[in-house]
Amino acid sequence: MTLFTLSFLLVIVAAVNTAAGNIFLKYSRIATMGQPFFESLFSVYFLLGITCYAVNVIVFVKALEGMPLSIAYPVLASLGFALVVLASIVLFDERLGVLQWAGLVLILCGIVLLVSKSAPAA
Repeated sequence: MTLFTLSFLLVIVAAVNTAAGNIFLKYSRIATMGQPFFESLFSVYFLLGITCYAVNVIVFVKALEGMPLSIAYPVLASLGFALVVLASIVLFDERLGVLQWAGLVLILCGIVLLVSKSAPAA
């Protein structure tokens, strides 16, 4: 496995952590509705969200060893966004319109284009 491939896999793990963190934060707001905001910062879901973000930073820093930031961050952000959208549909019963689905497809196509010319020649 090349360093670039390993780094790409780590960016995917970081994106999953980003999505999980956002999902836990949403759950924390649902679970603590009506509680004082400061108290809600100590809910299990909130703490899990923060933990996901901490793990995300560590994994992403490691990924940067073998991938340019100009590739790694757009992949992280867009893949994380796509995962949050899909998870929101499944977990929170959110709905997308046709244009939003088209935008999501374009984001995923952009990831493919961004990475396809980025891998160093073997």
